[in-house]
Parts: sequence; structure tokens; C-alpha cells
Amino acid sequence: MRRVDRSKYPRPEVLSAPYTRGAAKGKTELELAEAHVMGGEKGAFGFKRYKEDAVKQELELMFHRKCAYCESAYDYVHPVDVEHYRPKNAVDEAPTHSGYWWLAMDWDNLLPSCIDCNRRRGQRVPGPLGESLTDMAGAGWRQTTSGKATLFPLGDEATRWAAKDDPDGEDRLLLDPCRDDPAEHLAWHVDRDALIGLVHARALDGGAHALPDPDAAPGDVAAEAGRVRVSKMGAVSIQVYGLNRTGLVQARTRVLRDMEFLYSLAISLGALAGEFRARIAARPPGLQDGFDARVAAKLDALRAEALERMREKTAPDAPYCTIARAWARAVLED
Repeated sequence: MRRVDRSKYPRPEVLSAPYTRGAAKGKTELELAEAHVMGGEKGAFGFKRYKEDAVKQELELMFHRKCAYCESAYDYVHPVDVEHYRPKNAVDEAPTHSGYWWLAMDWDNLLPSCIDCNRRRGQRVPGPLGESLTDMAGAGWRQTTSGKATLFPLGDEATRWAAKDDPDGEDRLLLDPCRDDPAEHLAWHVDRDALIGLVHARALDGGAHALPDPDAAPGDVAAEAGRVRVSKMGAVSIQVYGLNRTGLVQARTRVLRDMEFLYSLAISLGALAGEFRARIAARPPGLQDGFDARVAAKLDALRAEALERMREKTAPDAPYCTIARAWARAVLED
């Protein structure tokens, strides 16, 4: 998950524009939804504005056509889900809550999501909190269900925003990359001797990062995170969004392996180029034929290309760029 500044992207006008035809002509979707809910109409209101092409296009620009939660390039395999950070029609943790219907067309509540982060689906994930992981085989993988759907857990249910005019003072437990800095809550597992693309809840006081129990309820995950002194938002977000599901971990592990290979290649190419330049310097001027110089120049060019490929993997538009950046920071520290 990567921090994104939403203020740089304009709010699509269609979200607040009145309808221009039919029975809804002259009314905004918020006005129609309010009349539906306050009038006691049966069933959920059929929201449409958030599905408009203008909304999807702006979200795609904002997140480089990647899922806001897991950074997967979603259109490799399926179209984007326009996800409501606060669910629009129901809240699992509050059965009597009607959902945050007044935010269904609110720009600040919309994010692009892949299907696996947005919908409840069966997944294989590792856990629980505190486990020490070194490889895929020893990670304690298990079958569970993850995906946000209509989940919106709070640290204190009494703070839940219950009506359109209530203040937003909720004790949120899910990360929103436009509201929060994920780097303060999530930590990447970077071990160059055992590459595995896992994300942990970040330790609060210099202790050990940890994984949430995939089978626990979000409230229990938050309580355990508090006990072991890791970020509650980090732990709950990993569990709810399924940020360590098998496919994601495998994809991020491939990024780590690519970074390691490109780094080793760049080091080797640089060393070889240095050997050829040393041979050139050791020869008498009359024996220079230019071959060694051409080989050294080619090796330098290949080294520069390998470094450029590494930089591309850390760019904001690259899938899983945050774990590539974490790997790069680890190498610089070494």
C-alpha cells in the first residue's frame, strides 16, 4: 500500500451533478438517496454515480491503474472495482446501521480496488501474530476468507458515524492510503537470504513486526496487536484486505528476486568493465586496438540498463513498488 495525495486530483463533477433526464431530472444522487432513506423506502438505494467513467478514469490516474490496497495492476486480469472505503449500504459490525449512504458519491470515500481486496473470497494466508517466518513452506499457511466487502471495524463502536450530519470522529482500524501513511503501520519482510514478499504490522517501539491471525475477528486482531505492541491499523488492514494472500506474496517475492538479480548483475558488470579498463591502462599506447575499450563501454551500458530496470520497479506506477523500495533501502543500509 502506497501513500497517495488525493488533493492533486480534481473531484469528478459528475458525482455532484444533477441528473438531466427521467424522473430524477434536476436532482443530485445525494438528494435522491436521502429521500429514499429518510422516506423509509424498502431495499437499498441503487447508487450509480460512483460507477461513471469519469470517476474510474480519475481513480486510475491517481493510483496508476493499481489497486489502492495491494498495488496489483488490476486490469491485467479483471476490471477495477470502485470501492467505498466506508461501505454504502450496510456495515457488518453494526447490523442496524444503514451504511454510509451519504458518502456513496463522495470523492474522498472512493478508491480503486482489485476484486480480491474488495470482495470476501477464500484465500490462503500466513499467521498468526508473532510467528517468525523464513520461507513459504514454514510460514504456517492456512485457508481463510479475506476481502473488505461491507466490513468497517472500529476500535470503539460508540464512535461510529451514524447519520449524515454526525461529525467524523471514528476510531478507524482500516488504512486508507489517501488519509493515512501506510509506511507508519506496515513493514515489509526484507531478508536477502530468504526472500519472501510478506507484509507485517509495524512494531510501535522497536520490537518485532508481526502478522495478524487470519482466523480472528478484526476486533480480536486489534486487541492482540495492542498486546504485542504493533500497529492496530496495520494488523487489521492486513487481515481484512488479505494483504498476505498467496498470490500477492508470490508476486511480491518475484519482485524481490528481480531486484536481487538485477543488483548482482549490475555489480558483476561493473567489475568486469573495471577489469577491461585496467587491461587498457596496463598496455603500452602502441598496442591499443580499441577492442577492450568497446567491451568496457558495452559492459557499462548494460550495467546502466540493469540499474534503470531497478529504478523502474521502484517507480509509483510499478506494481508492488513499495516492497521494491523497501528492498532498496535495506541494500543501502548494508
